[in-house]
Amino acid sequence: MDDENQDSSGSMRVAMDPKVTCLRREIGGRTTYVIHHAAMGKFFQLGAEEYRVVCLLDGTRTLSDIVRLVEQYGIRWEDKEVAEFVSKLVTSRLAKPIRDPGSEGTGQPPSGGEPAAPGATPPSPPGASAWSQRSVKLLSMVISQRFPLFDGQAVATRLEKRFGSLFSLTGTFCWAILVFSGLAIVAGNRKEFTEELQRMFDPGIWLVLLAMWVVAKIIHELGHAVAARHHGVRVGKLGIMFFFLAPLAYVDVTDAWKL
Repeated sequence: MDDENQDSSGSMRVAMDPKVTCLRREIGGRTTYVIHHAAMGKFFQLGAEEYRVVCLLDGTRTLSDIVRLVEQYGIRWEDKEVAEFVSKLVTSRLAKPIRDPGSEGTGQPPSGGEPAAPGATPPSPPGASAWSQRSVKLLSMVISQRFPLFDGQAVATRLEKRFGSLFSLTGTFCWAILVFSGLAIVAGNRKEFTEELQRMFDPGIWLVLLAMWVVAKIIHELGHAVAARHHGVRVGKLGIMFFFLAPLAYVDVTDAWKL
């Protein structure tokens, strides 16, 4: 049975998902590659050797072909390591197995074992149980839940036309002047400022403070969106998130890492 599984895995062809894009980055003199799956909104960082293996996954080569090429390239990976890496790409939905018409098997990642049924959930990582996976999923739902409401790109584009200049060099200079002017005023009126701060504990103004906080939070998140759009970053959804059951506004500017 093991020999049959190895033969089946070795003849399997795998292709990267066309929705995956890759960007090369130099960090501390070291070259890394960040791959982005647009549909899932996830990012993965790869080393140079891993990236070379990824480039071989074009759907025309079998796992055995890839193992031979890896050896020719001087990458010191064992056959098992190549199979495990390709399997991780498949289970992460970054790549997908390709079967010839009429062939047996159903797209199991090239790591041996019994083939999965079409459309089945990818196999769990070694040692992970169904209970632990459900616990992690439930915990993540309690910690953070997002509810997208608006198309952030459209909103940011409209606002950027009016307020985009605030994020230019001139706008940054004006902002710095306002900040330092405010700090100077506070420093010169410390007594009055301290008395005003103590009023924050007065329950009679909590509703006013809450309303001010909501407005300030919305403006803050819109500022993220406008700044991202001004610098050419794609803006995702705008909406409400619950972080430990506390409602917060949020904007998805995940692509800001490309700056």
